[in-house]
Amino acid sequence: MIMFGNSIAALYSALISDSKALQIRNRNIANVDNPDYVKEEPILDNFAPFGGVEVSDVKRLSDEILHRQMLDSYTRYKGYDEQKKLLESINVYFDETQTNNVQGFINKFFESLHNFLREPDNEAAKEELLERANTLVSALQDRYQKLEDIKKNTLSKFNSSLETVNRLSKQLGELNGEILKAYAKTKGQGNDYKALLDQRDKLLKRISELVNADFKYDKIGRVEVNIKEPKSTAGGFIKLVSYNGEVNNLTFDSLNQQVTDSQGIRWPLSFFKTGILGAYSQTVQITTNLQQKLDNIATSLTQNVTLENGSKAIFEITDPNYPTQTLKVKITKTDLDNYDRTQADTDAKNADTAWKTITDTYKDLTGYLSTVMSDTKIKYETERDLYNSLEEKYTARVGVNLDEELAEVMKLQQHYQAVSKMIATSTRLVDYILNAIR
Repeated sequence: MIMFGNSIAALYSALISDSKALQIRNRNIANVDNPDYVKEEPILDNFAPFGGVEVSDVKRLSDEILHRQMLDSYTRYKGYDEQKKLLESINVYFDETQTNNVQGFINKFFESLHNFLREPDNEAAKEELLERANTLVSALQDRYQKLEDIKKNTLSKFNSSLETVNRLSKQLGELNGEILKAYAKTKGQGNDYKALLDQRDKLLKRISELVNADFKYDKIGRVEVNIKEPKSTAGGFIKLVSYNGEVNNLTFDSLNQQVTDSQGIRWPLSFFKTGILGAYSQTVQITTNLQQKLDNIATSLTQNVTLENGSKAIFEITDPNYPTQTLKVKITKTDLDNYDRTQADTDAKNADTAWKTITDTYKDLTGYLSTVMSDTKIKYETERDLYNSLEEKYTARVGVNLDEELAEVMKLQQHYQAVSKMIATSTRLVDYILNAIR
């Protein structure tokens, strides 16, 4: 009788294991179209003393190395994508194919200056010179203000994205706690809590979109996350989430362009190099560089564009700390009325030299912007293709193959039915023996 009891116990263990394995396989099938799901495999082992079988573990078929490579590429890809869009919005104001472009305003001003120098007594030429000088100043100041608006908007986006990082970090910290509880609860029951790791990876991908996240796992799947920027001039790293669920909350001071962590450590905006936060950081620096180049044009106008062989400046800057913002037309109608026409030939030659100087200074601005845009576009396309390739490989490795899963389900169902029949037969046999003994 003991032998029959052991046999039935072993059969029951097989039945329970088959049921558990079927549950896991059906879960795989249900997530066949879920890009965030990683295939799971039931691991069956024998156990003493009756020779039964159990689902000892649920293996998650992830590839951590490939997953890390994919997220690293994803960080760069999303960063370059965002920066490309921001640069395109900037380029609108310096696109020389547009009707009202800065180079056109420069050319019209110098043309009007030459018209005046050819006919110093022409009232229309005087009015045109003053009008186009003021128009050029307005154009430069308008571009400077547009850049300032873009910079402020970008800093606002940086702050919003940083708040998103805080929110995702909090969710990851809470998830680390859930993973620990689920591990303790299912230990000895197959460790069937790995679906939580899909949630973990989904949160990691969202964080990786924003920052260069460096992450490590412990043996049960909890994650530690840090922000690391190897190319940053600011050394060190920012700890975001610890294994025990502690979270480092980050705040942003847009005025001083600094990020402060929970320990009071300040990180400059320039620390962030990759991801969407990196795109915002880089764009702020690019707009600042463009504003400086506009300041160079304003300064060059005051130094090089003159009348009466350099004795009378046409433009002036009222505050040297803010060249473009305080640029204005200095020459007046009275100055033009009293112009010394004997200086016209000399002034015309000086005007040609100044025209070339101002044009070259502006070309430095447009050339810089063009180079940055071209470089960003190439990097974007490279990282996009790399990420798509890595994602395809990762999905093929960890994703669910429907045909394979259906085949495994059929095997399990057949085995389940066979075990059920064996249990029923064994039970009837035991009943028969017991009745015979009575």
